[in-house]
Amino acid sequence: MLRDNDGHLRGIFFGLLGHLDLHIAEVIAIRTAFKLYVESQSFGKFGLVIESYSMVAVAWIRTRCQNQGNY
Repeated sequence: MLRDNDGHLRGIFFGLLGHLDLHIAEVIAIRTAFKLYVESQSFGKFGLVIESYSMVAVAWIRTRCQNQGNY
């Protein structure tokens, strides 16, 4: 789900996983939400909070960002 800074629902992501691992599906959903945020009028007006029940997906994203020098 994608929510704004007031907690209002702005988007829900769903679809068939096929043979995808659940952690990979979570990373794809986070990436999609981030792209929508960056392309929205809200970008830069408030921070983005990413919530996930998958610690594996969060760890993958953090590692990727740290390796690229983005924090």
